[in-house]
Amino acid sequence: MNTLDINHISPRVFNYFPWLNTKKNKATYNKFAQTYRFICVINGSCKVTVDSTCFDCNAGSIVFLPPGVKYSSEHLTDEIYIFNIFFDMTRQNADFDTQALIQPYLFTQYKIIDKYVFTDHPVFNSPQHIVSEAAFHICRKILREIEQMNPLCDEFINVYIHQMLLCIARESNPQAGCDHSNVAQKIIDYIHKNVNANIDAASIARTFSYHPNYISRIMKKATGVSLHRFILDTKLEAAENLICGTDYSITDIAFALSFNNSSHFSQKFRQKYGISPTEYRRKYS
Repeated sequence: MNTLDINHISPRVFNYFPWLNTKKNKATYNKFAQTYRFICVINGSCKVTVDSTCFDCNAGSIVFLPPGVKYSSEHLTDEIYIFNIFFDMTRQNADFDTQALIQPYLFTQYKIIDKYVFTDHPVFNSPQHIVSEAAFHICRKILREIEQMNPLCDEFINVYIHQMLLCIARESNPQAGCDHSNVAQKIIDYIHKNVNANIDAASIARTFSYHPNYISRIMKKATGVSLHRFILDTKLEAAENLICGTDYSITDIAFALSFNNSSHFSQKFRQKYGISPTEYRRKYS
């Protein structure tokens, strides 16, 4: 398999497929990626599954698929608007038959284009759920270009795809000169200030305009635990202060810190402190 780096890509669009589904039945489709592909969710929600990996996608999500991937998509809302973009990384597949791309639901393996191993940005070597305001903004520009059918439409789309790939590359692997510890500290401060919110890697990624994988990686390096564990521990430490320092009920504290319910909160609290929140209040207040 050939290798490639981000400085030598020259994307070329094969086809594009805006699709609005307003059926009440939430259908599931099995598919096969013959080319590099962006699945952009404009409105609605869907679930894209590749092997055992499941991507829960809402409006603003982008799924990146390399060639040769079998996957399925399930529509979770009555109305969903998805924008598919089929493209090549190097323009080396001029003889590729694009007619098969207009049959998006077939699980049959047609000829696929050349797949590359990216040596500098491995994010492009496997399917990815992209949460990037910058990349999605460019996706919107592509959609407008298609709707208006301006002169040189495909050439502009090639440029926009290039920009999307560069945005994703930057956010998934920031430049070496970036102060990762400083970014991690800003995220830590953000988590402490928003401890009552329902925060996760995706929401933090949107706030700081980085890829969720990058955020998870630098937080693990900075704190020694996973991002999910750090957020949970921060919430439980805040809960400990509220339990001992206020008269709020355990249920009110659980909901104030965005736990799903008081039972889930009590379970996590017991796992960390060895006793229930009620017992903790009785013992230490």
